[in-house]
Amino acid sequence: MTRDPIYTKLLAQLTKGLSASPYDVVNIGRGFVHWEQCDVQPAVFIVPNKEVGDYVRGTPVKWILNIDLYVYVRWVDSVEQGVTALAQLMDGIDAVLSPTGVNGSLNAGQAVNTLGGLVSYCALRGAAEISGGFLNRQQTIARMPVEIMVAG
Repeated sequence: MTRDPIYTKLLAQLTKGLSASPYDVVNIGRGFVHWEQCDVQPAVFIVPNKEVGDYVRGTPVKWILNIDLYVYVRWVDSVEQGVTALAQLMDGIDAVLSPTGVNGSLNAGQAVNTLGGLVSYCALRGAAEISGGFLNRQQTIARMPVEIMVAG
């Protein structure tokens, strides 16, 4: 398994799907950035969390990559504005990572998102953690777990 092309393709998919209207995310990157140090928002950061290898004798190792997407939306007018914008951005991430992608064009006709054939699957998996402005009066945050399987 070669990791960098996988993370690069995930970044490219998120950038392509989220940088245009209606999401207009201007800051998408790799590596954790704390929301207080993230001046340009909305923002999405890809953060590797854990890798689990599964070896069965006589076969290549199957890897599960657990990645967290940190999603930041700073708002000005109201908590409702921030929570609404965060929910819309989370919907956008769901659409980008779905097998058909935004506008039904990515991996059309396939049952899974394979990051262009690099992996067996890439999908949102697990519970998203959301802070709707409780950490700071102008900041909404979500941590969305992504699972990628790479069969050897």
